[in-house]
Amino acid sequence: MPSEAQLQAIPFAPTLETSSEEISGGSPEAYNVIADARGTLRKRPGIAAYTGVAPASAVDAAGVLGLYLTEQRVAHTTGSATVSGTHPGVLYAVGATVNASGGGHNTGRNVYRIVGGVATLVGTGTANEDRLATPASIATTRFPRPTFAETEALLVIAGGAEMGKIDIRPETFSAPNFTNPNPDYHEMSFLGGCPPLASHVFANSSRICANDTQLDQTKVRYSNITQGIVSFAPHESWDPSPGAAGFFTAEARADSILACAENTNDIFLFGRTSLQLFAPDGSTTFAPSVTREVGIIAAYSPVKVDDRYMWLDHKTRWVGSDGREWKDLGGAIQATLDNLSTPSDCYAYRFSESFADCVVLRFEAAQETLVLQPNVGWSRWAQFTAASEAFTMFPVLSHHCRQDGGLNVVGLENGTICTLSLDNTTDLGSPIVAYVTTGFLDRGTDNVKQSLYVQLVFKRTQALSEGVVCYLDYRDDLGAEWTTLEVDLGVDDGNLNPVVPFYSLGTYRRRQWRFRFPDDAGLFLVRAIEKFVAQDT
Repeated sequence: MPSEAQLQAIPFAPTLETSSEEISGGSPEAYNVIADARGTLRKRPGIAAYTGVAPASAVDAAGVLGLYLTEQRVAHTTGSATVSGTHPGVLYAVGATVNASGGGHNTGRNVYRIVGGVATLVGTGTANEDRLATPASIATTRFPRPTFAETEALLVIAGGAEMGKIDIRPETFSAPNFTNPNPDYHEMSFLGGCPPLASHVFANSSRICANDTQLDQTKVRYSNITQGIVSFAPHESWDPSPGAAGFFTAEARADSILACAENTNDIFLFGRTSLQLFAPDGSTTFAPSVTREVGIIAAYSPVKVDDRYMWLDHKTRWVGSDGREWKDLGGAIQATLDNLSTPSDCYAYRFSESFADCVVLRFEAAQETLVLQPNVGWSRWAQFTAASEAFTMFPVLSHHCRQDGGLNVVGLENGTICTLSLDNTTDLGSPIVAYVTTGFLDRGTDNVKQSLYVQLVFKRTQALSEGVVCYLDYRDDLGAEWTTLEVDLGVDDGNLNPVVPFYSLGTYRRRQWRFRFPDDAGLFLVRAIEKFVAQDT
């Protein structure tokens, strides 16, 4: 005898469970979706050309390895003259092509200024593959990555060799915009004053700080302090001699520093097996404050999220810490991380726009892009190749979002500079194929269930000129063919919350559901509800 009918949600939650056979509400597959805190799903952000930059005017064809968009500039003093106005900032890009220089082993990268849709070469340098421990499986053209530090006067670029410098103080503010290049932009040269050969650089308290990859890998060295933007000369005053005061070192543990970064007043030193924090204590420039037994395996994985950092630790766990405590955030993807052949090539960045706040992990060798939405779940981002009818690597190789907000600029594998935004409905004209599945649901009993109906609730954000079709699929056995149901939302009639029911969906003991998004990017899946009756026997 059947029991009373029940209503339960179909949990389309992007949690990436390790097995599709699991009886759970987690999703073993979530491709190209993002969710808000309530579980409402939509497609991921798309890719579009940046300020008219066409592939023909892109940087090195091997890819855009690093990007930096300088902060807006306001009135300032240069020399004895006062320059007034507001300047929007300038985008700089570092290409992945290796250029021979300095006796054959000291290699450099091309550095470009992007203005008015044109990439202009401003210098070559900043990278040294021989000095850093490069995993053999990583192509040298994509390792090491550049890192950047911006002060009031300078943009500093590090990459394992001599650090590059660019004077970013505009000489004039005549028609300051991206489509009208300022003729007084400066070229790149190299930072003077015996700074270290560094892979990571950052600015803190008007100093330039950088790890030492040559003389002592347990040290982070820093320049003299500078005030204002009249001069950047103190940034070119370093003391590299043994016992000099211009450094702080991994004191709690003599650990090689693979990465370093600032977090408000704290300095994070990411060692192979430890995390050490330094902070000003009022009497010394930097003093040790906290040490944690968690290291790092991927030097370019640290990404700042509000008041903490996240990174891939020495045990291949995705962790987060504010410095005082740390937490394992990997959860359902740990099996995926454990199976990576080259976890050290992880590059991570933060995408933030509207309700979407994502941490994106790119694994070069594995051709995998995993995406964490804190307090929501994990998903995968990829491109769909129509010719092969298969997903391929998400093409974003580098990313930068300026601190004053809003603009997520990305560099692609083919050297194109683009934007990543929820307003972009395609990937440079190619459709974004997105879907999410559940695990196999048994509704709490192994008895036969009769599915009476499924109801899908949507939200639309834009008018539709023609009907939109999306698909609800289900199967009752792993490996079985999917049964497909078409969902025709019809022409937009002013109803921004359409509800679509499906009736008489047969019987099952365990059932897996899959929802596929249509090409229309203005569609949100708010919830899915199943009404079913479980048999008593």
